[in-house]
Amino acid sequence: MQVKKKIRLDALDIIVLLLAVVIILGTLLPMLNVFSLSLSNPKYIVGGEVSFYPKGFTLNAYKEMLSSSRIPRAYANSILYTGVGVLFNLFFTVITAYPLARKELVGRKWIIIFITITMFFNAGMIPKYLLVSELGMMDSMWGLIIPTVIWTFYLTVMRNFFEGIPNELYEASVIDGASEFQILARVYFPLAKPAVASIALYYIMGHWNSFFIPSIYITSAEKYPLQVVLRDLLNTAVSSNFNMAETIATPPVALKNAVIFISIVPMLIAYPFLQKYFTKGMMVGAVKG
Repeated sequence: MQVKKKIRLDALDIIVLLLAVVIILGTLLPMLNVFSLSLSNPKYIVGGEVSFYPKGFTLNAYKEMLSSSRIPRAYANSILYTGVGVLFNLFFTVITAYPLARKELVGRKWIIIFITITMFFNAGMIPKYLLVSELGMMDSMWGLIIPTVIWTFYLTVMRNFFEGIPNELYEASVIDGASEFQILARVYFPLAKPAVASIALYYIMGHWNSFFIPSIYITSAEKYPLQVVLRDLLNTAVSSNFNMAETIATPPVALKNAVIFISIVPMLIAYPFLQKYFTKGMMVGAVKG
C-alpha cells in the first residue's frame, strides 16, 4: 500500500501562488467585464451597473454585429492577413536563420551585425510608406506582409536555437548524402518545433492585433482588418452621447465590447495548441553520449 506524501508549502511557494492568482484575476476579470457588457441591456450599461456578470441578458449586440457585412468581412480579412502573414513570416525566418546558424557561412559575422542593426535603427515611417507605394502594394494584403516578412528579434531567437542543435546531427546527415534543404526540413525543423511554435504565437498576435499599419496602407473600407474597424467603433463610443443611448437598440459601447470579445477568441483558441511546445524537450535523446 502506497502512502501518499503530503505537499508542504513554504513561504516562497505561498507568495508565488498568491502572485499567480493575482495575475490570473487581472487577466480574466477585464475579459469577463467585456463579455458581460456585450450581453447586457443598454439601460444597465448606460447606468454603469454592469460589472462581471450580464444584467438584462440580451444578444442584440451580437445580432447587430452579424446583421451588417462590415464586421464579418473585417473578421475574414484579419484571418486572411494573419494566416498568410504568419506563413510567410515562419518560412522566411526559418530559411534565413538556418544558414546564419552555420559557422561555415562566408561573411556570417557581418551579415548578423547588419541584421542586428535593424533592430535599433530604421528608416522611419515616411520612407517605408514611399517604398510600399512605389512597389504598388498600397491598399493590398502584401503591403502589410512583405515589409515585415522577417522580424529581427525572432530571427535571432530562431538562429540561436539552430546553433544549439548538436553539430553531430548535421555531420551525420551530410554523410548520409542529404542536401542542405533536406537537412533543414527533415532534421533541424522537426527539432525546432518548440522555437517555431513560440515565434508563431508572437507572429500571430502581432498580425492579429495590428491596426496602425493597416490604417496607413489600407485605404478601402472593405479591406479593413477587424482591429481597424474596432478602432472606429471605439472612437464612435467615446464621442457619442451616452445619455441618448437608451433610445438606441444597441449602444456603441455594447457593440464595441461584442467586437472586442470576438476579436480575442482566435487567440484563446490558438494559444492552447501552441503552448504545449514551449516546455516540450525535443532534443532529449537526439544524440547519444
